[in-house]
Amino acid sequence: MRFTVARIGFAASLLLTLGIAGWWYPQLPETVASHFGPGGVADGWMRKDSFFAIFLLLGVGSVAAVPLVGLVVGMLPTSLLNLPNKDYWLAPERREASMARLQSWLVEFGAVSMVLMAYILHITCQANVAEEAVLPDGFMRAMVVFLAYTVLWTVGLLWAWRVPR
Repeated sequence: MRFTVARIGFAASLLLTLGIAGWWYPQLPETVASHFGPGGVADGWMRKDSFFAIFLLLGVGSVAAVPLVGLVVGMLPTSLLNLPNKDYWLAPERREASMARLQSWLVEFGAVSMVLMAYILHITCQANVAEEAVLPDGFMRAMVVFLAYTVLWTVGLLWAWRVPR
């Protein structure tokens, strides 16, 4: 069940990101702010088509690759895997279920990361149609929330892979 929910969440977050890109693209000028320095003030510019190509290929592409890692990891021999309590979780009778569980965790992390990408794209585009290209204050809050999620996700992952009593 968790894996299905994670997959739906990932698909929805990917569609959200692509939808935001499609919605903003025609509204932006040909040259857009693509880098923001201290205080969120734009200090780097590029062509709109290059910005979207790079954002979608590198940003969205790298996040979309996270769930794919789970598929590849499942194909590796046990000797190449490094998991907490590996001998227990990768024993032949548990390996398949453990790999599905790991994939679920990675898909979930990919979904949350993709939501962050959608938000970053949205606020970057907002800054580009504003009078002055400055990121809103919410950017740093979003980064702190994502960092907190990452810490909690990591702790949860380690907890989930402990040997049951």
